[in-house]
Amino acid sequence: MSGCSAARRRLCIVCLCALFGCIPGPHLPNPDVPHLEWARAFYNFKITPAPEREKLFKSYNLDEKYELLIYGNQIMHPPDFGVVEWFAEEGPDVIPFLTEKLRETQKELTIRDIIHVFSYMALEKRYDFSKNQELLALLDQKAQGLGLWKDTVLGMISEVRTGELAP
Repeated sequence: MSGCSAARRRLCIVCLCALFGCIPGPHLPNPDVPHLEWARAFYNFKITPAPEREKLFKSYNLDEKYELLIYGNQIMHPPDFGVVEWFAEEGPDVIPFLTEKLRETQKELTIRDIIHVFSYMALEKRYDFSKNQELLALLDQKAQGLGLWKDTVLGMISEVRTGELAP
């Protein structure tokens, strides 16, 4: 009997850890917005049919698009790569904004997500990164400090530099 309750206790601990891992904290794009509110907003965004969802995304301001990018790829699962594509379609206009966000962050997942947008831009020939050596140097600098996502990000940086899919 005690083995059974020990197993239940372990299961409860695992469940509680999973639950508390989802509570809002500094990892949210906007810590002033309660997690549940963001979850509802993103869920409503996700269940909107794709063509309407793209129009909806394009109606947001740049800060909202950025928060949606971060939330949709770091908090919600599965990630919403459509947001990466739509953000990248904005082309050169978003380069200064995303460059500043990249410069400000030390968060590995945020670095990954911003560089993912740049990678998509390069593959779709929406921006010529070879003319922005300062940004390329920043990408290299940010990649050096990464852990788990370093290889993935280095592949995306290769795509940014070449405009071709990384091997």
